[in-house]
Amino acid sequence: ALSTENIQLEQEYDLNLAQDTRVLQFNASDEQAFSGLPEGFVKARTDPDSGLVTITTNYPDLLPVLKYADDEALRRELYYRYLSRGYPRNVPVLERVLALRQEHAALLGYKNHAAYTMERKMVGSPENAFAFLSNLSGLVRDRAEAEMEELAAFKAKTLAVPKSNIGRLAPYETSYWANKVRNASYAFDSTLLRPYFGYNRVRKGVFQTVTELFDVVIKSRDASTWHEDVEAYEMQWKNGTLIGHFFLDMHP
Repeated sequence: ALSTENIQLEQEYDLNLAQDTRVLQFNASDEQAFSGLPEGFVKARTDPDSGLVTITTNYPDLLPVLKYADDEALRRELYYRYLSRGYPRNVPVLERVLALRQEHAALLGYKNHAAYTMERKMVGSPENAFAFLSNLSGLVRDRAEAEMEELAAFKAKTLAVPKSNIGRLAPYETSYWANKVRNASYAFDSTLLRPYFGYNRVRKGVFQTVTELFDVVIKSRDASTWHEDVEAYEMQWKNGTLIGHFFLDMHP
């Protein structure tokens, strides 16, 4: 009963996140808001009737905004709206899930849920997991700090302000300034690669890699889907034995 309720609550939690899409809307004439964003990005999100551009917290909108948008206010607002998805509806759900996990672990003789679930995994225990993460942190911290300093210094130089005025970059800044540093240091603009990585070409390449690596066959199949853009496939061994079915929903 505990496991069943926990599974149902976890599904409810995920559903609440999926259904809580936050949006920002701008007039298409507001060029300042869209500065830096690829032209096709804005055009695809513009309603020709209302003249409004709608940007959502879904990944196809969020990631380009965080990487390319010159407007820091836009990046910050969309980022925090993304983090706020599911609130406040998921608060009681999460509290109940945590309580159920603790109760379940205690009934089985474990100190907590982490001890219970990790005993069955390669890591073995929460202590081992903590030791691994601590060791990993020690190995990468210096390099990570150096990279963050480089981004902050580049931002200060670009804005023509003292570096002491910049401070530590916020999470909604790192992708943007990392892209700017990449462009300045290597004359590399990732948007120029877009024509070479169209969806159909990338899908074909991924399927080819999988079939060659695992010696399988992937075929399209007729199946009812939840949206016309969703694609249905089946995977077989070379002798025709069915392995399973899967769907590709690449346009959320």
